[in-house]
Amino acid sequence: MKRNTTHTLQNSATGVQKLKHVETFYEKPPPGLIKEEEVKPEDCIPDAPGNEDAREFLAHAPTRGLWMPLGKEVKVMQCWRCKRYGHRTGDKECPFFIKGNQKLEQFRVAHEDPMYDIIRENKRNEKETRIEQLRKLLQDTTSDSSTDSDSSSCHAHKKKKKKKEKKKKKKKKKQKKHKKHKSKSTRKMGKRKNLSEFEKGQIVMARRLDQSISKTAALVRCSRSAVVSIYQKWSKEGTVVNRRQGHGQPRLTDAHEERQLACVIRSNRRATVSQIAEEVNAGSDRKVSEYTVHDGSGLF
Repeated sequence: MKRNTTHTLQNSATGVQKLKHVETFYEKPPPGLIKEEEVKPEDCIPDAPGNEDAREFLAHAPTRGLWMPLGKEVKVMQCWRCKRYGHRTGDKECPFFIKGNQKLEQFRVAHEDPMYDIIRENKRNEKETRIEQLRKLLQDTTSDSSTDSDSSSCHAHKKKKKKKEKKKKKKKKKQKKHKKHKSKSTRKMGKRKNLSEFEKGQIVMARRLDQSISKTAALVRCSRSAVVSIYQKWSKEGTVVNRRQGHGQPRLTDAHEERQLACVIRSNRRATVSQIAEEVNAGSDRKVSEYTVHDGSGLF
């Protein structure tokens, strides 16, 4: 009895399933016959006059991918490059945005951005205006450089003139200083009388002779008269104490005593202090060599 009951139940279950299959598959309309209401992306913009282009763009815009269509709310995400919120790593908003394939990028921008053509034209116009500005600047600079070159040449010419004038002034100052060093007596004589060059030379020679005598006297530490007497003695003997000519060589001098003294002093410029000190020691009891400064030095 039990077996019969189980068999009947199984037959009834299979019958029910067959009936359900017939009801669900054969009696119902095929899929796609009755269309359900779908959520359209363009419904976020109201169907009003002036919004046709925007609605068409949203209708054909891609719903998947990196770039979401307009009017679609996206969850707030954090960018792992700049650590900011509101965009993802590959978005243009990211300051660290790196362009990948440029051709794909251009294609995407052209098909997604309705303002692409206008932006491209604006960029082209900006480039052209910038190029024109640079050309104008170049022309202005070339004209300014030509004027500057002329002005610089004039400035250089003025500098040369100033340098020449400065040199002339320096020469005049040197000449004035040289004239100041001359004796007052010669200047007074030149003012009073028109002296010849020979007479002026004699006056200068006498002054130098006086200076040389006073120098030798200071070095040997004796009186000027003693030095004059030594030079007079050498002039009478006709000897010249000179390192180049040697000791004791005869020298002819003028008859005039002052002229002769000058010649002796001029020839004995290389005479050492010790030689003059020896002459002074020979004529006096006091030894002058003890007071001499140093032996090997010339007078002038």
